[in-house]
Amino acid sequence: MKSKILVALLCVVSFFAGSIWGKFNFVTSEIYSSSEDIEVKTDSGSIGKIPFGTELHFHSSAHSATKYFLFIEVPIEESASKVKAAEFDSYGGIKPLTSTFKDGV
Repeated sequence: MKSKILVALLCVVSFFAGSIWGKFNFVTSEIYSSSEDIEVKTDSGSIGKIPFGTELHFHSSAHSATKYFLFIEVPIEESASKVKAAEFDSYGGIKPLTSTFKDGV
């Protein structure tokens, strides 16, 4: 019985250690900086810009496109009034912005 408890405990500890390592590795690996403004658009057609010097975290590169994550710090007051909860969709909860250059703009 003790060996089963020990194995279960080691599994839990390994899971949490792997989770912490994965998050740390994601945040600290392959970081890039935009060398100029990048114009982007949403699926709904809204257009905006990611400013020069924005830190971009590499995700993947395939099908003639490279995907990056970026983090946005929003003040609590502004977040409360401008950000709302959303449901997961076909992208697994992450809808990518598309560089407008992709469409030849």
